[in-house]
Amino acid sequence: MLCRRRICFLLLLLVLSQAAFGTIGSFRGKIVSAPTGQARAGWVFVQGPNGRLRLVDIRKAEFAFDDDFRAPADLNPSAKLLLQGAEVRVVGEQQDGEWRAMRVEIIRLAASTRANS
Repeated sequence: MLCRRRICFLLLLLVLSQAAFGTIGSFRGKIVSAPTGQARAGWVFVQGPNGRLRLVDIRKAEFAFDDDFRAPADLNPSAKLLLQGAEVRVVGEQQDGEWRAMRVEIIRLAASTRANS
């Protein structure tokens, strides 16, 4: 009986430890303006092709240009380029409905960025 309880306890710990880790995944979409009253510094809203809106923490993300994107030589990938209309691919962890980006790949710049560069 004691052995059975230990096994149940270990299984419970295993399940709980798995739940503590976020799900790593990726998605792509366009940067959109934050809904009224929901803007946060270091966070962006990304709307996928299916219309789904995701809140993404970009404070610790690595930024890069997509391999197919031809960026001007003097332009470095950064959070400053994540303007409304920019198309991105986000790789990160999902936790409690929010995403923590590990990497943000810029696929296409916002029209306002291209006009200024």
